[in-house]
Amino acid sequence: MKHNPVLAAIIFAGVTATAFIPAADIISRIGISQDVAKNHILNNLVGNFRHEPVNPSTLLADEPKNYRSQTKRFQIPRLSNLPQLINGNKKAMAKELCLYVKEYVNSREFADKYAKIRAAAKPEAEPPVMDKQTIDAMKQGLKESETARTRLKAMGQSTKSIDTGIAQMKKMISENGDPTPNKTKWEKLYPADPAVMIKNRLQEYISLAATVDFNAAVTGAKRTFINPAYENQTLRWKAIYRAGKEVNDVAIAFAKQWLKEGIITY
Repeated sequence: MKHNPVLAAIIFAGVTATAFIPAADIISRIGISQDVAKNHILNNLVGNFRHEPVNPSTLLADEPKNYRSQTKRFQIPRLSNLPQLINGNKKAMAKELCLYVKEYVNSREFADKYAKIRAAAKPEAEPPVMDKQTIDAMKQGLKESETARTRLKAMGQSTKSIDTGIAQMKKMISENGDPTPNKTKWEKLYPADPAVMIKNRLQEYISLAATVDFNAAVTGAKRTFINPAYENQTLRWKAIYRAGKEVNDVAIAFAKQWLKEGIITY
């Protein structure tokens, strides 16, 4: 079985329609179970397939060159009916999938499952942080280093060494500016109101799709991008590309309409 790129864009986007009964039928026709479909919709919207307590290593965004970390945040289900789907009416299928996603997101089942994984991901501890006195001293040291850097630059001397130190100090100050960074990260990944999360994912999808070159050339059995910049793109970007412009035009229009209507959850 192979991945379905058409389903990828839809599950990532999560878009709109109205009735529920015909929507459910699309899941059986694409060759996956209701449980698998719902699991991928929920986890792809959240951007996390593990839901372990949030910790310093939990990612808030994709790392383009780290395939393993990306698969923790975005996955595409494997299908049994891929050949028929590829040769079928992709636009019609996209509309049906959009319908299914929105109806599921608006259900009590989705709300209950989201609440469960949100609770499971709540951080159990916070990393140690510097006390205020230490941070203040570091900020003063940063100011002095920046002054020294300006002086060296005016004298025409190299600032490479001091630049490294300044970057390190800024990083440490930033990391210690929040006394509860894990809680902050948890609230961003798992907002109390799932409508906030869904709105963010729709906006991210629309923005990301706008960067995709659907005419990009690929080569070989693995369809490697000839342009190395495209080959280094994220799994989400590549999934949107492989779904094709036709499918994404449908998904983008639905996503924009859903945002216009407002996100309503159970």
